[in-house]
Amino acid sequence: MVTTTVCELERAGIDRRPRTILVDAGYWHTRQIAQLQAVRVRVSRHCPLVSEIPRIAT
Repeated sequence: MVTTTVCELERAGIDRRPRTILVDAGYWHTRQIAQLQAVRVRVSRHCPLVSEIPRIAT
């Protein structure tokens, strides 16, 4: 998706690359995220992982 975004920006005449990318935790892929971070793109998750959501006592 990031590659497609960059290509679309270039086609529109925009030569700046995204510096921050917001990702949905449901589509989080560790290898792809590591590749983005390797080229200094800041990655932020859209929502917390299920394991990070506090449990409500019922």
